Amino acid sequence: MIRLLVATVGMIVLTFLPTGFERLIRRDPADFAQLVSQLDEVRLCPENWQLREGTYEFNDFWRERLGLHAYRTVVLTNPKGVQLTVLVMLSETGEQLFHTPAICYEAHGCEIRGDEIPVLLGGENQGESRAVEVVFDRFADDTPRTAVFAYWVAPRWIAPARSSVRSQLGSQPFLLKVQILVEDATPSDVETKAVIGEYFSFLGEQLRALGI
Repeated sequence: MIRLLVATVGMIVLTFLPTGFERLIRRDPADFAQLVSQLDEVRLCPENWQLREGTYEFNDFWRERLGLHAYRTVVLTNPKGVQLTVLVMLSETGEQLFHTPAICYEAHGCEIRGDEIPVLLGGENQGESRAVEVVFDRFADDTPRTAVFAYWVAPRWIAPARSSVRSQLGSQPFLLKVQILVEDATPSDVETKAVIGEYFSFLGEQLRALGI
């Protein structure tokens, strides 16, 4: 009787578990050609802000390592004179999950002050970003800068802690990640958070409009 029960349970597991597991992990492949085309159309500069194209270039090594399909960089200045460098990256799900500003800037010899902290983005469906203070003391001066990032998972911004990023974003068919560097700013400053919130709100509207 026990053997029959075990055999019956085993048959049920072998019959239904693979199907359920496949459904759980299956994801539709991303149409990167279409996504690249859409990214080219995204407006990155809010009205009344000043814009100039960024000059940052990823070499072939980092393009391959991060699974990059496309990226755009711009330098913006808002009406109050605050300068932001914006990097938008479209990549496959992989190492990009763990490539945060704190890790990136520290690897290039910059000083990182404090831990990455969540910066909540107000308004409907905006979500959160994460920020860290960066100092380029080896290259320029000790002026503080705020490096902030978030992933766009429609219809909101998501920035999980490193310990949970894989569980929250690992099954995504693609990653659209935005990284911003705010000049002469610290993450704890109220005005810095306001600028970050304003820009992510603007960019989220542009992405929703294009259906990304």
